[in-house]
Amino acid sequence: MMSFILLIISILFPQDGPGKNYDFFFAEGDSILFYDKDLNQVDSIRINRYNDREISHHFFKLIRVKNELKILGNWSGEVFQLNGNDLYRIDNTLDHRNNVGATIFSHNDTIMKFGGYGFWDNNNYLSYFDSLNREWELFDQTGFIPKGHINGFYSKKEDEIIFYGGNYVDDRDRLNPVANYEVVKFNFKTKSFEYLGEVNTDLLNEGKHLIILKDSGYSLFIDRNKGLLVKLNPFENLITEYKLPLNFLSKFNTPEKTSKIDDQIYTVSYDDFKNRRLWKNSEQDLFKNKIREYEMFKKPLEFDYKLDIIILLLAIILIYIINNYLSKKKIILKSNGIYFKRNFYELKPAESNVLSIFQENNMINTNDLLEIIGNEKISYSYQIRQKDHFIEKLNAKLEIIFKINYQAIIQISDENDKRIKNYILNKDFKKILSKAKVQIG
Repeated sequence: MMSFILLIISILFPQDGPGKNYDFFFAEGDSILFYDKDLNQVDSIRINRYNDREISHHFFKLIRVKNELKILGNWSGEVFQLNGNDLYRIDNTLDHRNNVGATIFSHNDTIMKFGGYGFWDNNNYLSYFDSLNREWELFDQTGFIPKGHINGFYSKKEDEIIFYGGNYVDDRDRLNPVANYEVVKFNFKTKSFEYLGEVNTDLLNEGKHLIILKDSGYSLFIDRNKGLLVKLNPFENLITEYKLPLNFLSKFNTPEKTSKIDDQIYTVSYDDFKNRRLWKNSEQDLFKNKIREYEMFKKPLEFDYKLDIIILLLAIILIYIINNYLSKKKIILKSNGIYFKRNFYELKPAESNVLSIFQENNMINTNDLLEIIGNEKISYSYQIRQKDHFIEKLNAKLEIIFKINYQAIIQISDENDKRIKNYILNKDFKKILSKAKVQIG
């Protein structure tokens, strides 16, 4: 009965530690520490453990809503409020443990969640805490259906929030979550999700890089491999790399809590002896030495029916023009003739054979040519005259077919014996014939 009365008192007269005179707060062991913008400690509250759980980030998430500090459990839908040194639940949620690793944020003074893990599956919807009935309710959403994520990132600006990074459960292997590269944006006015693309970096892998800031308008990392300060801004679709400020890396060896207030970034870190250190750095100092910038995610192609129809028609026309052009240039050599510019010109088998040999060889000697013409019954001198007539007639045909004004086949004397005659192609006709496709079976 006494617990119920204290709960009612805590709801009607909430006690939020030091009141509204703090800007920066974080959990340390069993305590919550409060600081102002100048890193002066305003107050601290030692919290009595709830079910033997200390008020650390592993079990709880601290969030400020309506200038009041709320503490959320990281497993289910627990919502706590401070009453002195005690945590009192102000929700009616069952301990379903279906929101492990959900992204928790506030919008219009309302606590909200996205994603999370439970029962070998991840959630891909938004929910909000209704403070009147003390229940978590499904937030209306339309449009693209996201994968959802676990221990992911978000960047928020007015009525839009972008989710990215973390892991998700693959339907093919539910026991081993995989890296999430999906980037989605939710618009609170239209209540719809929009797919933005796939992340173009592996910086979101917590095992490889040091996360400095993940719950602001942008995310901030230290690239351990390159020794760079890296800023991820999904609203501008930019990844920007900066030189690390002097001694900045040593300051953030173990960042426990980071917040961005105005243009200042506040960070809590601890040395090897668990000594706490507080750091404040201006954006101007952090981002003054830019090295390069590139796209954070690859945007999907937008489908415009009218534009795509026009592009398709232009592609068809272009293909037709190219085919028409190529068909005019196409040369096909067959055993009974030759195709050129869509016309077929008859040739004797021996003539086609000579042209096919010329395509593979630079020269044909007289004996090989006589063998192709093939008339051994007549005298050798008559065979020579028949060979000369064969070349003369083939040259005439080639001049007509290809509209050339030179002899395609030229007779030359052998280098060793001037009495022996060989035959080669004119260098210009050789270029023409090299484009021919031989189809002699």
